[in-house]
Amino acid sequence: MKSQLEKELTRFTTDQRKTIYENLFAIELTRGCSLMCDFCGVDAPRGVRESISFPVLETIAEEIVTMTDRISSQAKIPDASKSCLRLYDATEPLDYDSDGKNYFDSHRLLREKGFRVSVSSAIPKGKEELAISNLENIHQISISHMNRTRLTPYFDRLGIIVFFDLFSHYYAKFGSREYNKKAPIQNMIYPVSETVEKTLEELRKFDPSLPCQTRFYDLRVDGNSLRTKVQSADTLFLFCGNPGNYPRNGKIIDRDSSQVRNYGRAFDFGQEEREYPNDPTFPFSCDDGVKITPEGVYNILSVEPSQDHKSGRIIEKVNPKNFRVVKKNSPFKVYNIDKIYPFHCV
Repeated sequence: MKSQLEKELTRFTTDQRKTIYENLFAIELTRGCSLMCDFCGVDAPRGVRESISFPVLETIAEEIVTMTDRISSQAKIPDASKSCLRLYDATEPLDYDSDGKNYFDSHRLLREKGFRVSVSSAIPKGKEELAISNLENIHQISISHMNRTRLTPYFDRLGIIVFFDLFSHYYAKFGSREYNKKAPIQNMIYPVSETVEKTLEELRKFDPSLPCQTRFYDLRVDGNSLRTKVQSADTLFLFCGNPGNYPRNGKIIDRDSSQVRNYGRAFDFGQEEREYPNDPTFPFSCDDGVKITPEGVYNILSVEPSQDHKSGRIIEKVNPKNFRVVKKNSPFKVYNIDKIYPFHCV
């Protein structure tokens, strides 16, 4: 029996599917989320309702490659932005479990097709080792400071130090038990010119408890590959714990200072909270384009958060009979929106 998504996709013509794939920015693997984080601005339904089957995902990935130039070996100047794709939106990626496949199988599938895939996960309870054991398979990963603290024992047990590039501010945490020194990583950046082990010997002068056998993942430099040697141009960023007090509970206000909604303790901003109090990209996504979910195909247009659009989005199901799509990262003029206004986190 065909799933709802399969039925929806077969209603579109080949040309319509091509247009959908050209403007696709996200594939939502599940409908609903098991975690419901306070800071989430996309209003995901509580609990996982259904998932995109792995065979259907394989078909979508193959059609994107064959119908569009997003993954093109013929391009004289490849456009990296075309190959970017998210496998989550109003979801928790690690909730995905379909046909004996988990999220990382889906991630690997898209990577092997040539896509640049990013993932953001709150890492549900029970999925810690699944996440950690797949670090080397991920091109880009984001883990909040709260979860980094929670995951530290797992990293310790496996003897892993993880290097993350998060926003523009870094904090170093040496040790994970009794010894817990924290400082801005701007003052803790180590150029590396020899082996990883030689560099770690220098770091052990600051923290003798640093594991003797350590795997080195550097997201920024080479996409998380396992290495024993580091090039001279590389920079070593230490995975960190909680760098400070969590910010107070916040709220989103519109241009007229009317409160739109509350949000919880989203992230541990650290310096970011002081330097970027009115960041127009947080906590809502500003992606425009098309996303595919287990229920069908949807247009997403980012707008100013308001009482009518509390998530900062207009969401419209794509209809083959009255076909129109939001161009990837372009305003959809049919809504008579002259511009997308910034909002404020206070």
